[in-house]
Amino acid sequence: MPYKIKFTREVKIGVTTLAAILILYWGFNFLQSKDIFSKETHLFAVYPRIDGLAASNYVYINGLKVGYIKEVQFVDKAGGDILVEIVVRSKYKIPKNSVAHIFNDGLLGSRAMEIVIGNSLAYAENGDYISIDYENSFKDELITQLTPIKTKADKLLSNTDSLIASMHLIFNQQTQNNLIATFENIKHISQDLKGTASSLNGMLQSEDVRIKTILKNIENLSASLNQSSPKIERAIKNFASISDTLAKADIGRTLAQLEGSAAKMNTILSKIERGEGSAGLLLTNDSLYVNMKNMTENMNTLIMKISENPKKNLKISVF
Repeated sequence: MPYKIKFTREVKIGVTTLAAILILYWGFNFLQSKDIFSKETHLFAVYPRIDGLAASNYVYINGLKVGYIKEVQFVDKAGGDILVEIVVRSKYKIPKNSVAHIFNDGLLGSRAMEIVIGNSLAYAENGDYISIDYENSFKDELITQLTPIKTKADKLLSNTDSLIASMHLIFNQQTQNNLIATFENIKHISQDLKGTASSLNGMLQSEDVRIKTILKNIENLSASLNQSSPKIERAIKNFASISDTLAKADIGRTLAQLEGSAAKMNTILSKIERGEGSAGLLLTNDSLYVNMKNMTENMNTLIMKISENPKKNLKISVF
């Protein structure tokens, strides 16, 4: 009776997981066009710049895909030159004097590498460095020239699509009806404007005499102003002279003096109102008024007595 091997659950899970990992790894490399079952030769090239070349870009020989770019990185941390690792299937022999050339792979701008085979009898081995060709090929130059045209064409197509969509929205049935109604309104407006113009023309013709009279008056007024121009100029000069005289008269100083005089006058009037000084006593003290009244009455009495009996009251002596 043959011995039957029993696998535990853990072993089955481990084997299944390992198989899944291997299938995943193979599928990932298959999508990147890598054959994990074939031997590969790793070559290196140093470029001053790579202009978009990236890992997983294809490597060609005479148009045949023979490998891929594995990695791109700076030669040192400070930057500068870029180291490109090239992977080629070992069945393709690369002469040592071959040249690695970067080019545009298609019109979409993706980059790729082409190895131009040399004539050396010695072949590059794993880890060798190969020469580079940094000059643009005719295809690269053509793509460079066509890229702006492609950009403009894409922009033109986009604008054309937008224009077509706009025209489609504009010329639907509702819009056509609106346009017809708009043109009808424009027609009516044009007719109304024509009638208005006719009415305005008739009004102008009827008012022609009055308009001519107004224009004649304006002309006469202009002539009068021209004739009076010297007088107006003299008046302006006189006004300017008066203005200069007033400016030189130091009006501010005069006003300041007047203001000081007014303040002094107010002070004097205030003292008079309070009865200060002779003028204040004269105006506010009744005794002076009474004395002056009595003196006037006595003088009147004296004059009357002299008038009645001058000999008695007046004695004239002659020496």
